Amino acid sequence: MSVHLTVNAPLGSYDSNSAVNTGTNRWAFYPLVNLDITPDKGVSWIDLYAAGRFFTNNNAFQGNNQLSQNPLGIFSAFYSHNIGKRWYAGIGASYDNGGDTYINGISQHDAANGFRPSISISRARTIWKYRLTFRYELTGTRPTASPTNSVLSLRTSVPLF
Repeated sequence: MSVHLTVNAPLGSYDSNSAVNTGTNRWAFYPLVNLDITPDKGVSWIDLYAAGRFFTNNNAFQGNNQLSQNPLGIFSAFYSHNIGKRWYAGIGASYDNGGDTYINGISQHDAANGFRPSISISRARTIWKYRLTFRYELTGTRPTASPTNSVLSLRTSVPLF
């Protein structure tokens, strides 16, 4: 079991008159608790996650407007199984709920309420001590009028010690 906290600071420049910005001009906090269960001494894994995203207000949103956002809850469960000594394959699902945004107190009706299935495959020590992970995630259910999206990612990781 572990506990994590990610803090995103509003660093960099922010143009309150531009509709497109690389930053958000607000703080974000992302606490996460996870539990890893291995019923067969590390051959397979069950990973359970509970997290939340919390945001401060942006008081310079597109001029002098205020952007605020409710907390977003995220719950995930994954199962992975080792294939030999260097590969694993996994399946999982995440559920997001909340996060509705408001501009000057008026709801934008964009709260998350969706299920996201995913699959992944990974190979350890492909190049030196690196791990490469290929993952695909798809929006399974969503609120009406929300866009469907999918994520295809290739991740690289390396041990620090």
